[in-house]
This record gives sequence, C-alpha cells and structure tokens, in this order.
Amino acid sequence: MNVDRRLFPMLFVIAVLLPAVVGLAFDWPIWVWIPLAVGLVVGLLVFRQIQQRRSQEELRRRTVEPAFQPRVEVPVSRTSLPVVPLASAKPDYEFQFACTMNWRPVEGHAGAEQGDPRALVAEHLVGRAAAAVGQESPADLALAHHRLAMTLGRAEVERSGRYLVWADDVSLVVPEADAARLRKLADLRKQEELWEHERGFERSVRAYLGEDVLKDTGSAVVWWLAKHTEQVSETAGLITTLARLSAAANHTEVDPLFGPPALPAPHPVAQHNGNGSSPGDIHHYLPEFEESKAWFGRQLHDLLLSHEEPERAKRVEDSYNPDCQESLFDDPENPDQR
Repeated sequence: MNVDRRLFPMLFVIAVLLPAVVGLAFDWPIWVWIPLAVGLVVGLLVFRQIQQRRSQEELRRRTVEPAFQPRVEVPVSRTSLPVVPLASAKPDYEFQFACTMNWRPVEGHAGAEQGDPRALVAEHLVGRAAAAVGQESPADLALAHHRLAMTLGRAEVERSGRYLVWADDVSLVVPEADAARLRKLADLRKQEELWEHERGFERSVRAYLGEDVLKDTGSAVVWWLAKHTEQVSETAGLITTLARLSAAANHTEVDPLFGPPALPAPHPVAQHNGNGSSPGDIHHYLPEFEESKAWFGRQLHDLLLSHEEPERAKRVEDSYNPDCQESLFDDPENPDQR
C-alpha cells in the first residue's frame, strides 16, 4: 500500500533515532548503531520509490485504457437530391443545383426521431446552397461550383440537432439558353469596350491634328518637316497644299501669302458681227491667201466637206479664192458640182 506523505517524515525520524536510542541504552559501540540507522533510512527511501512508481503506473493505466475502447460505428445514410433551382446574383438568371445527401445521427442525442430525415437533410443542404450561391454571378460558374462543393462538404448539424449532414457529388449548372445569352452579352461588352477605345484614339488624333498640327500653316509645315527632315525642297513645294489643309481644318480662307498663283483672265466671248461669219471661226487662224498655198486651201476645203461642214468649207474657199475665179476648188471630173 502507498505510504502517506504525512507519515513518511515521521518514519524517517524514527529510522534515525531508534538505533541511536537503543545503542546508547545498551551501550553499543558507535560503529554498530550508526550503520544500523543508515540502513533503515536507505530501506525506507527505496520502499517509498517503489510505491511511487506503482502509483504512477496505475494512474497511467486508468488514463490510457478508455482511449483504446472500441467505438461503435454509426451508419451513414445517403440519397440523391433532385435538381433544385437557386437564385444567382444576376436577376432572372438561376443555377440548377443537385447533389448526393449524406447524414448520420448525432452521438448522444436523446430526442425521439420525428418525420422523414431526408426532408430535414434536404432543407438544410438547400438552404446552405442558396446562401452560398446567392452572391455568385452565373458568368463565374466554375468558381461558384468549387466554392459550393467546399461549403457543402463540411459536416454540420441540421436545425433539429439530430443529424450530422454534408453533401458530395455536387452539381451546379446554368441552363444552356441562359449560358448562350451570357456569352453573347460578354462578346458585346468586349466589342463595346474596343469601340470606346477606338473612339478615344480617334478623338485624340483629331485633337492633335486640329489643335496642334493644322493650327496654322506654319505649324503644318513644321510638323511635315519633323517627319521628313531630309526633304526640305520637297516641303517647300507642299506649302500651298499644307496651307489649304490648315484653312480647311479651321474653316477659314487660305492666306494669300501661301495661296496658289492667280489664274489668267478668261478670253472674252466673241460676238457675232451680223454678216454671217463668226470672228472665232477657224479661217481667221489660217495663213493669208497666196498662190503657193492654194493647194492647202483645197485640201482643207475637201476635209470640211467630208465632215459635212459645207458652210465652213465655203468660208475657206472664199478665203483662198476671194475673186471667185476658177481655181483648184473646181472639180475637173465634176464641173457641175459648183
């Protein structure tokens, strides 16, 4: 049996004093009773050490043995949950949710079983799923699916406290018609974003050209020279063109200093003189009549006749035969022609 902690100091004192008292009473030599006292003290210490070791082993057995007691395996029930629509973060778009429900009774629960446990489990899982995907966009379906599977994979006690519930084989999809609409909306957003960038770039170019490059003729010339530093002479020939561009961009007239040279005055319109001939007729530009040029007049006369211009042919004949004398204009093979 264990030695009481309060008894051990008393036994220690007795083990030391008893040999001394007996030795002195019977007049023992000192070398007899002192070793006897030491032996009693050592024996007492060894006995106490043995008792402490036994006490620790007993305590260890009492602590460890319950952990190795076999546990009773609680059966797990499983069943499929049909497809349930769940609202998403985007109005009028829903998720289609399905899973395999798992549940088992909570250990130590003393409540009587009430109703169908599948209804309690389904209510619990659908509520958790609705709360999980209610803030998810249907466009982020893959991410929402992973988050929902992780959430429902954690076992939780349903509201009655009788069952521990979790789910696996979680399915979360978007109806194909809604998925097609979402893809089309995404494409339109991308196109709109690209168009906005293109419009912004166009406005930037227009502002640069209108407010900087084509602000005036000098700015336009300097801009052109900056891009064609080796074409000084060619740039000088483009000053008029650049001046016109600058004037058109600013809705102003071209500066006369850079404008094109003045066009020559138009020729006056010839007026008929009333004698049947026009001053602008071709015979005014023909050489004056000479005998040596009579053959030229005949050739021109015949050419005009071949093009059905008898009046002009007559005026040519009058120019080269003013006295209406017989000349080369008479056709010797057809004397009655005249």
